[in-house]
Amino acid sequence: MDEKIKIEICCGNACLGRGGRALLNLDNQLPPALQARVIISEQGCLGECSASGMLTLPCVRIEGEKMHDANVKKIIAKLEKILGAHA
Repeated sequence: MDEKIKIEICCGNACLGRGGRALLNLDNQLPPALQARVIISEQGCLGECSASGMLTLPCVRIEGEKMHDANVKKIIAKLEKILGAHA
């Protein structure tokens, strides 16, 4: 059985206010083939609003790697890249 890819969505106020709220419904926005391959969790502030500046929000963490200016399209591309490397 394949391990699932862990996605953590920042739920800090700054990320939520800059597009992160749309990511809270990420599981329903992914293609069905990807939905089965991920575990999505909501996290408290990941600290990127002060570390990298507000312009790079929202932030998610995929397999421990932070993604700035995250959106569904970028997340799908990253997941496909990870899965392609494991094929």
